[in-house]
Amino acid sequence: MRLLWLRQTAQIAPETPACEVVSQDVIQVVLTWTKRPKATLTARDLWRTIARFGGYLDRKSDPPPGWQTLWKGWIRVQTVLEGVHPHVIFLLDDLHISVRCLRGHCGLRTVVFDHRLHFLSAVE
Repeated sequence: MRLLWLRQTAQIAPETPACEVVSQDVIQVVLTWTKRPKATLTARDLWRTIARFGGYLDRKSDPPPGWQTLWKGWIRVQTVLEGVHPHVIFLLDDLHISVRCLRGHCGLRTVVFDHRLHFLSAVE
């Protein structure tokens, strides 16, 4: 859905700020990757930049980027985001491991193992 929204906004209202379409994390990854840390991206700029990550050449005579090219670029951006913001942080405390999900999908959970690291219980 996010790519559909980005494409539609880029075609209908190309001067819309990119922050109204995607998260600030995506914008930061794209700006850092393209070595433009202080630039302000519009929806159209972001759409074409993500497509370039997927192989779009962006020449004057080229048609707009297709879904496959856009999807390939989006996957590359998401892969970088996975490395920047890991889903789970493990905090070791003897044989108790606290697992906290950073993206809000789960709460703080304590997982208890025995001395051979066999699972015993999980507590919210």
